[in-house]
Amino acid sequence: SSDVCSSDLGIPADKMCFALNQWLPEDIRVQSSKEVPLDFHPRYAKTTKTYEYTIENSRIPNPLNRLYSYFVYSQLDIERMRAGAKHLIGEHDFASFCSAGSQVKTTVRTIYQIEIEKKEKIITIRIQGNGFLYNMVRIIAGTLIDMGKGYREPEEMQQITEAKERRAAGPTAPANGLKLVEISY
Repeated sequence: SSDVCSSDLGIPADKMCFALNQWLPEDIRVQSSKEVPLDFHPRYAKTTKTYEYTIENSRIPNPLNRLYSYFVYSQLDIERMRAGAKHLIGEHDFASFCSAGSQVKTTVRTIYQIEIEKKEKIITIRIQGNGFLYNMVRIIAGTLIDMGKGYREPEEMQQITEAKERRAAGPTAPANGLKLVEISY
């Protein structure tokens, strides 16, 4: 059997997203659709993925943010977080940022860009790369939060990466702050 899914429904490729959205739960939406070559496979095509990790950094949590952000009471220094993040740009072995038990062929990945922005009480860590390991973004976020709190120095990020051991990095930040923003082929 083939892994390729093709359609003879007579629906134009760019309209398929509307048809799919009729059947999906309301908290999931296909944003666009287009025709691809028959040999295209989403797992093996070169991609760029973008994740965001959202932190509510205030004295008192806003209950409206609790499902989609991680509340951190301690005041975070985003300049320290940005300085630490710079060490992650480029191709590295990210074994230190992968949860134990992951079974991947290689832990080498490339991070193209990390942006850390603060708007009022919300800090957003935006990470773009060619692929991510299991819990990698959450472990990076936890490590950057430690740097923002002053628990670690930004320069330690290079040593953490070179250690290639999960225990060298910071804690895994909770899942509620994480969202996949985009996958580009």
